[in-house]
Amino acid sequence: MLYYGRLRDWFGRCAGLKPVLAAVCFCFGYSASLQADTIFGNMTGNFSGGETVDGTAFDGLSLAEAFTPQANFLMTGVQVVVSSVGGTGDPNFDLYLYSNGGGAPVSLLTTLGTDLVAPASGGIVAVSVNGRVALVPGTEYWLVLTAFNANTDISWEAGGTQSVPTALTVPQLDGSWVANNSADLQFEVDGTDPPNAPEPGTFVLIAIPVAWIKFRLARRRRGSA
Repeated sequence: MLYYGRLRDWFGRCAGLKPVLAAVCFCFGYSASLQADTIFGNMTGNFSGGETVDGTAFDGLSLAEAFTPQANFLMTGVQVVVSSVGGTGDPNFDLYLYSNGGGAPVSLLTTLGTDLVAPASGGIVAVSVNGRVALVPGTEYWLVLTAFNANTDISWEAGGTQSVPTALTVPQLDGSWVANNSADLQFEVDGTDPPNAPEPGTFVLIAIPVAWIKFRLARRRRGSA
């Protein structure tokens, strides 16, 4: 009988933990849904020349490539394939996300990275994004690469698997953006599906059994005392 009583108590405690286990599974499933996807990517890793970002303002001071998400995403990261030109130029550059207006960048949405360094022999520069930038499907966005200072001299490498609309600023035209047809400058934008926000009733369903367990445990302690 003593063995039976202990076994019954053990099953009773396990049954009481079911709501807690359910809550843990819910949270685990919530976090597991945040897996990164590629929103756009055309990188090959091949270096075949590209467009120059020159801080001395003889070439385009800034370059921009467009991409259009096909679903709702939260940005988690960006990668660009760049190389420093060498010589007396600096390999430092900045990276931004702009909204679209009239086929060119128009408004700054967020700063993705500043004082980034382009590899001397060419390579991928990756930055992480906090996941708070929501991208709307069917909306065109611009990845903008600019000179960090007046000595910046780098190349945004071409040779991507896909060409997209591109634009550049021309200092002789007061730095305004000019559409430049399309180009295959290499980059990738990563993101995750926005999590479905739980209904308020879901939290109530979780809170009630948890509160009940706390009440039972407190009552059991008082009884033992």
